[in-house]
Amino acid sequence: MSKKHVLLFLSFTILTLLSSACISPNPSIVYHDVTSFLPPEQNYSISVYSKTGEKEYAFKNSLVINQETKTAELRTTTPDYSYHAYLNQDMQIVQGELRFFHPEQIEQLGYDRRFTVQDYDTNKVITQFSKYDQNSFRSDFEYDVNTVDVESLPYYIQSIVTRGEDEFIGTLIDINSGKGYYVKMDIINGDRLNRFIKRSKAPETIKDILKNEDVTLYSIGMQGISRILVPYKYYVVLENETPHRIRIFWGESSKTYSFQVYESFAETN
Repeated sequence: MSKKHVLLFLSFTILTLLSSACISPNPSIVYHDVTSFLPPEQNYSISVYSKTGEKEYAFKNSLVINQETKTAELRTTTPDYSYHAYLNQDMQIVQGELRFFHPEQIEQLGYDRRFTVQDYDTNKVITQFSKYDQNSFRSDFEYDVNTVDVESLPYYIQSIVTRGEDEFIGTLIDINSGKGYYVKMDIINGDRLNRFIKRSKAPETIKDILKNEDVTLYSIGMQGISRILVPYKYYVVLENETPHRIRIFWGESSKTYSFQVYESFAETN
């Protein structure tokens, strides 16, 4: 086989693997009315810690459920960006906007605004990226059953646990790329949690919560070929007491670690 044919074969193989990474899962439990199992309003002050345990910054996050329509409004305000999204009953984006504030960050990213809207005619979610009101690029994806984006993941897992289920097989969406990955939830508690704490690279702030508070750790990892292409996991720590409020959320890869510690508070008008 010539060098040219080898390269063509390898290119075809890689494309096939990338396509298979996004094949829709076949879950035994299909979740609907996700927001019905969440508190009417949740407000969190979130502290972000580095891998070394240094507190880098803090921000606020809130989720408010409309009790008549069961739609949700998600807001995040940080020193660097703001995110505001409207979600349907299944925690799927109807419309969302992400805005970055600092010129240096905008130049690095290539955009200052990410606007996402669900197109019901095509059954696609369209994300348009723009830089100072000039369109830069776009990405599209389609919702399937048990599909959630990264920004909504902790609340989605909270809903599953609150309804008394212990299984989640579905698709995790990266809005920026428009790609979806087949994922499965794993529950880590008891002796498994103790072993996890011993070998974890998390800072002591995180380990102290896992050791000393009444919580359970939920791991959301890639499945199938995605485990090879994207060796990445997300972790959600929830309180064991209902309504299982969020305590920690982080993503873990071989290079990046960033830990978000949630403190619930009551919003005052």
